[in-house]
Amino acid sequence: CRTPNILMLDWLTDSFKQKSLIGCSHYLLNEEAAEINYSFSMKATLREGNQRRLEGGLLGGWKVLFCHNVAGNKAPKEEDLQMIVDAAGGIVIDYEDLPLGEDLDCAHVLVITSDPPLSQQTGNAAVKALADVGAGFFSTTWLFRCIMQQKLTGIRRGLGKH
Repeated sequence: CRTPNILMLDWLTDSFKQKSLIGCSHYLLNEEAAEINYSFSMKATLREGNQRRLEGGLLGGWKVLFCHNVAGNKAPKEEDLQMIVDAAGGIVIDYEDLPLGEDLDCAHVLVITSDPPLSQQTGNAAVKALADVGAGFFSTTWLFRCIMQQKLTGIRRGLGKH
């Protein structure tokens, strides 16, 4: 599903419970308060969001691995994180998928840690190897800022387009 509106997470959760997309008018983010709280421009976000939709979504072409202990640790639950990535056009991968096969594009993998990262998240050998060949380690704060701005920032040069 794609919408030019910035919506509260409850919209995804309630749509999931209804097993269909529900109206979004009651789930719109309060523009003025959100701009202040999250330091972004709604106009710029909508402009970037329109461009991202043409590209398959903010995370279109990207795989996302959430490190252990991210979900629920100052972050949404695992199923909510999955819905957020799906709605942004990305694919969530799991530890069982590691190591990724050579037929998969490892360069377009975002490894998401808690904020601040836990040592067991960045110290896991398989995850560190994936981050080294992928785009790297990023925090949940970074991910949510990117979603709010509809722009991936801080990605190594050359990895932004695929």
